[in-house]
Formats: sequence, C-alpha cells, structure tokens
Amino acid sequence: MAKIVKYAFDVTNEVHLEPRIAANSAEMTQSVHTLVSSITAIAANSGVAAEMAQDARCAAEAGHVALSKSIETIGAIQTSWGRA
Repeated sequence: MAKIVKYAFDVTNEVHLEPRIAANSAEMTQSVHTLVSSITAIAANSGVAAEMAQDARCAAEAGHVALSKSIETIGAIQTSWGRA
C-alpha cells in the first residue's frame, strides 16, 4: 500500500499582495517613462547648448581677428603720424 502525503499552504497573504505588486509595478513603469522623457529633453538641450557654445567660439575668434586688425591699423596710423 502506497502512502500519500498531502500538504496545504495558506496563500492568502500572497493573493492580497499580488494587486499591490501590480500597482507598484505600474507606478514604476510610469516613473521610468518620465525619467526617459527627462533624459531625452536634457540630451536635446545639451545639443543646443553645444551649438550655442560653438557659435560663441566662432564669434570670439572673429572678434579677436577684428581686434588684431584694429590694433595693427592703429599702430600703422601712429607710425605714419610720427613721420609727418
């Protein structure tokens, strides 16, 4: 004769916990979507800032060239003024 052993477990707590886990999972999913959106916006803004920095660098270089030419011209005027 075979012996049959039966086990029973109370899963009431697990059953009650399941909807809370599902709700928390949904909240976490929404938080991750929000975070991804924020990261995407930050990346886009960083690209704009990099472009603006490049434009500022170009403007500064052009200003430096113009200032150098002005200083050179002033020196030439002073030299020719001294000769007159």
